Amino acid sequence: MDRTINTQLLWTAPKWSQVLYGWIYMFNWRNLDNWRNIRVISSNHDDIWAIDFDTYKTPLEDWWWVLWKYYRTKTIQLVVSVSADTENSLNDLIDELKYQISKTEWKLTIIINWVVRERTATCTSLKFNRQSFNVNRCWNVVLTFTCVNPHSHLETATTFDFVSKTWTFQSWIVYEWRAETYPRLSITMDSWTSSWMSFQLNWYTITITTSLTSWDIIIFDWENKKATVNWTEVVYSWPFTPLKYGENIFSITNSWTYSWTLSYFTKFL
Repeated sequence: MDRTINTQLLWTAPKWSQVLYGWIYMFNWRNLDNWRNIRVISSNHDDIWAIDFDTYKTPLEDWWWVLWKYYRTKTIQLVVSVSADTENSLNDLIDELKYQISKTEWKLTIIINWVVRERTATCTSLKFNRQSFNVNRCWNVVLTFTCVNPHSHLETATTFDFVSKTWTFQSWIVYEWRAETYPRLSITMDSWTSSWMSFQLNWYTITITTSLTSWDIIIFDWENKKATVNWTEVVYSWPFTPLKYGENIFSITNSWTYSWTLSYFTKFL
């Protein structure tokens, strides 16, 4: 709920033009820098935090070789300044800020190059560092957000639709961003029956061997590593491989007619 601080609404939901050109940091769609009584001084959102990796224990050649690399949960710290006309107003503003960032696993959005990038985050620490002389201003407020996903992504997914394909259909996607992303494939059986369905991405094939009839919906969910038929999980052959930077070849194969949608979120390191 909005509250009036110094005769102004601190958390008024913005119009799109305001978000696009004026508001840079938001949590739960609430502004963390309103150019009035709360300002972001610094942010480390560009930093890449701890990366786990392992090497071959018994390499076939001299030197060590990296076997895999994994990005862990990311932590983002914002340093902000909050101010008010009076001590009472500052106390109200502090209470309001604590309330607004109390959501668990909510949207943290940062606008970079006029593009909104979002994450799922929880504020795990809020330090006002208030001293006796901070009567109506705290200029070293530290907000620490822990992000469930290590990479930010666009608000909306990129989608490709294909209608009434039979047997094997092959195409490609040119993915232009550096952070790998996991797609989602939704298939609708248009006619007849089948006992299997397979999808191939960059030469890795996922197959299900389930009875399929007209209007059945098959979903291959890379993000959650599961396959469903009419929203019931089914056994699948591995693996779920990500879209990589550059050209990605994919194909879908079935003995009858099907329509499908492939979608993915552009992600950023």
